[in-house]
Amino acid sequence: MKEEVPLRVASYEIPSADRPLRISVQIQPNQRDGFERAFQRFSEETGIQVESIIASDLEYKRRLSGWLLEGKDSPDVMFWCSSERLYFFAEKGVILPLTEF
Repeated sequence: MKEEVPLRVASYEIPSADRPLRISVQIQPNQRDGFERAFQRFSEETGIQVESIIASDLEYKRRLSGWLLEGKDSPDVMFWCSSERLYFFAEKGVILPLTEF
């Protein structure tokens, strides 16, 4: 089994105080509060606001090609569970691991 790794969009731009960091998260409804608390803490510690893009599994899958292959309204950071679809996009070079950060 391959390790789950949070990913970033290859065209990532470093956010600043005048532009929120857009983070897309594929989670269950009962997980949202924990992520929102983490985003709030990040904003307090860095001064960078976070715009969360929370989507259901089906909606997330629907948006992926537009985000990653077409660059349409792409998030800066993605949190996504591993799947074959993930490896498809990784092989195309449109996502990179955050491991080095």
